[in-house]
Amino acid sequence: EPTTGLDAIEQTAMMDLLARLNREGHTLIIVTHALDAAAAYARRIVVMDEGRIIADGPARKIFHDAETLAQSGLVAPPPIRLGGRLKIPALTTAELASALERRPQ
Repeated sequence: EPTTGLDAIEQTAMMDLLARLNREGHTLIIVTHALDAAAAYARRIVVMDEGRIIADGPARKIFHDAETLAQSGLVAPPPIRLGGRLKIPALTTAELASALERRPQ
């Protein structure tokens, strides 16, 4: 869990470092309960419950499947939940804000 014990600035720096390593060709498997970081950085999400894989797929699909997340006791981060209510498939606060700025008044 690379984000354990880190504040928001340190967590962003760590995740940016891991993203750079991935762009350079390294395969990374990250175990985390920091769902906001996973939503922002991961392309693929594997959700496990009691050692069983209950979901495996693109981050956008997994994070917008509230039933699957609930099966493992997870709740999507606030930008995803608010985006869902607004019919905006955002994963991050930045994506949600951008979509809201482009929306007709």
